[in-house]
Amino acid sequence: MYPQEITAQAVLINNKIIEWKISPNKYSNEYVLKNPNTTKFVEKSFIVNSHDEANEIFNKKGIDFLKKFKIHEDFKGGVPEYNSSEKVINDFEIIRPLKIGS
Repeated sequence: MYPQEITAQAVLINNKIIEWKISPNKYSNEYVLKNPNTTKFVEKSFIVNSHDEANEIFNKKGIDFLKKFKIHEDFKGGVPEYNSSEKVINDFEIIRPLKIGS
């Protein structure tokens, strides 16, 4: 299982986050494909060697990377922030509660 790559990813519209995730599963996004002139895809990958290192990426370093960008006005969902209600499921993805109107 280790070493493992975990990546913080965001789709930006006008340099603001419209969609994001922190996961070992990379994805491409339809926003970028449909609107290549107004969207951008950014990511930062981390190599981890233990469960504790993975949790540090999910709960701190990945969020620090994403917090460099503002949130788009049309964003719906949980914003990248430190939040005790987040749960990491089996080292795979952050699960966040849905927040409307953040």
